[in-house]
Amino acid sequence: MAYKRKRIPKDIRDRLLVDAMHRCCLCPQHEDITDIHHIVPINEKGPNTEENLMVVCPTCHAKIHRIRRMYTPEQLRMYKERWVGLCAKGLTLEERLAEAPGINLFLKPSLHNQTEPVVNIVEQKDIGPYLPATEHEETLYSNLLEVKRLPSSIYSASTDYRTPEEIFDWSKENDINLTSGWLLTEKMIRSVYDLREEPWTQICDRGSVEKFGIDEWSDSSDPDIQREFVRLMNQTLRRDMSIRHLWHSKDVYRFFNNGTIKHLALCRF
Repeated sequence: MAYKRKRIPKDIRDRLLVDAMHRCCLCPQHEDITDIHHIVPINEKGPNTEENLMVVCPTCHAKIHRIRRMYTPEQLRMYKERWVGLCAKGLTLEERLAEAPGINLFLKPSLHNQTEPVVNIVEQKDIGPYLPATEHEETLYSNLLEVKRLPSSIYSASTDYRTPEEIFDWSKENDINLTSGWLLTEKMIRSVYDLREEPWTQICDRGSVEKFGIDEWSDSSDPDIQREFVRLMNQTLRRDMSIRHLWHSKDVYRFFNNGTIKHLALCRF
């Protein structure tokens, strides 16, 4: 089962935040909304020491956990040392950001080998002139349901389980009914339920639980976080619909009432 860790001591957390001036060590333009990341993960026996912890923003934090190969522990330590070192020099904010190792990856598209799109217009002279279609009005009917309300928070924690089937088998063996509203990715479990409470503490490492505001995921510009958010909301929607005796069809992505077999709405996010 997962390694049990105590919460990060307040004095260590305070020193980390002050040393980094409450900014992400990877992309320092993110301020105030910060997390504390274990450079060597908890499930790999990473300790709650100042040397093994660094300040990151929620976006970078989620990306580190989701794509482990993107940043090695050695690289993370280098980012931390560079940013904390700049903060200790007494430079202005503009000077620190100009020298930050990670900031350019977010502000200079050229470093990603991005170029302005080039459009080549080719005329085929043997098909005659092209005339655009005439403008006319059309009425659009939609059976999409408006999302009126979202969960207030998303919780994330490390786990020893590798597939959802393992978790379902565990719940059956222990006669525990786990509702939807959670998903498993890259040795991490995400959920709209508080993972610090039972029965979730039997599945994940309670000491690694992190809480994110829903806006940090719903408004994220990171496509990976967007995809995980949509998957998690779909899982949550299915759970809420089942309470109302509406069942989901994977074939047509619709919810229907089992008594009438009448399609109600295309409810996919």
